[in-house]
Amino acid sequence: SRKRVVKLNRRDLVRIFFRSFMIQGLWTVQRAQNLGYIYSLWPVFRRLHPRREDRARAARAHAGYFSTHPYTAGVLLGVVAGLEEDRSEAHGISVENVLAARAAMSGPLAALGETFFWGTWLPFSLVSTLVLGTLGPAWTLASPILFLVLFNSPHLAVRAMGLWWGYRWKSQV
Repeated sequence: SRKRVVKLNRRDLVRIFFRSFMIQGLWTVQRAQNLGYIYSLWPVFRRLHPRREDRARAARAHAGYFSTHPYTAGVLLGVVAGLEEDRSEAHGISVENVLAARAAMSGPLAALGETFFWGTWLPFSLVSTLVLGTLGPAWTLASPILFLVLFNSPHLAVRAMGLWWGYRWKSQV
């Protein structure tokens, strides 16, 4: 019997994107962000594993320690989603390969996120909007909104594009 080919669709990726905002929803000392990571990937497991037991097995395989920067996690979620899709199509990828790619990318993505977003972009955004806030009463009232827009624009772009690029290019990222 021939195995049916199941592909993730755009809707699945959108679900992963919105779920990725909950990646820090529940931290554990032993496994850090793993529950938020599994929650984010659940649309992948649902699409690729129609049987409940198979979904549970796939989620358990990913239940180990996971920690990265939440803003760059989209890249990693995309890579894992793409590799899981390939694995379900029997392209010779094992769950160990998927977990190895995840482990190899977690640290560097965390370092990039920490350095850029919290070490560079956050201070820049704060100083820029504080300076604007000193220009007069109208700017003072607008500066918190400007801060949110300025700071979150690249963050949201990295989350969205990172997920897409990770899914598209998988471990070539």
